[in-house]
Amino acid sequence: MMKTLTKFKPNLLLIFFLVLMVIPLFVKDQYVLQVIIMAMYFAYLASCWNIVGGFAGLFSLGHAAFIGLGAYGSTILFLQYNISPWLGMFFGGFLAVIAAVIIGYPCFKLRGVYFAISTLAFVSILQMVFTATRNIGNIELGAGEGLVIPVMDQSFWMFQFFDKKYYYWIILCMLILITVVVNKIRHTHLGYFLLAIHQEQDAADSLGVNVRKYKLLSWCISAFFTALGGTFYAQLLLIVSPERLLSVPMSIELVIMSLIGGIGTIAGPILGAFLLVPLGEVLRAQFGGQFAQIQAIVYGAIIIAVIIFLPTGLKPQLEKGLQKFMSIFRLGLKEQQ
Repeated sequence: MMKTLTKFKPNLLLIFFLVLMVIPLFVKDQYVLQVIIMAMYFAYLASCWNIVGGFAGLFSLGHAAFIGLGAYGSTILFLQYNISPWLGMFFGGFLAVIAAVIIGYPCFKLRGVYFAISTLAFVSILQMVFTATRNIGNIELGAGEGLVIPVMDQSFWMFQFFDKKYYYWIILCMLILITVVVNKIRHTHLGYFLLAIHQEQDAADSLGVNVRKYKLLSWCISAFFTALGGTFYAQLLLIVSPERLLSVPMSIELVIMSLIGGIGTIAGPILGAFLLVPLGEVLRAQFGGQFAQIQAIVYGAIIIAVIIFLPTGLKPQLEKGLQKFMSIFRLGLKEQQ
């Protein structure tokens, strides 16, 4: 027994997911469930962003474009053709991949801040287009007001539920799925190529790595899964609007969460989301009326502190702390033997 304990290496991410699985069994408060749902939702999106931002070094500030395309794609099919969002979400993912190819392929020649600015311009233009367009032929877009999804009867097929716990289980499954995908990418040739491109693109190119091909592949994978998250968000809130979904602040939030948790790590974006989303909710509840910008101020202070004191993010530091604790724990067990 002692030998088993001394060799034990806890998988904190697995334990964390197990805890999330049992929370709805004990927590019935719909508000609390909503906060956890939003934390998992942003953890999902930040993990999608991490595929390109953390692995490939493509510092995108336009990922909200893929969220919006996924939400609008599935919602239009649902409202006009009564197609289930479960099917429509893949159509939204297809639209996001097309957009990713259109914007990504020519912009891959740019690097660093220039690539970031190009993605920022893309989502800004897309937001203006959707805000100014009420319909395209028979397709209703709703302009600045957006689209409202009517409440029907509770139905899994139509992705509508009266109880938040069903949305909870869905986004938890999506979060686990993207974590598995990111982990798979990280430990395959694709992940190794992306990391090589991230660290030294010219060296990777000289060694025969098809830089543009692997950048585009990671970009499309990230866009597709991000768009699926857009469909979930639309069905959760039952409204799709360019002001929220196609916004620069939405894109920046994903970057902030990854940076704080640990960019390029598997658990980092999840950690960042579960720190910032509940914090943002508390700040809005306490100061939202009198100090509407307090959330942005606090986020900015956190980013500055992380850059100065924890440049690699919180996740690596937590790992070091856990390793130190386990070393002390094992030493204590050995002394007792």
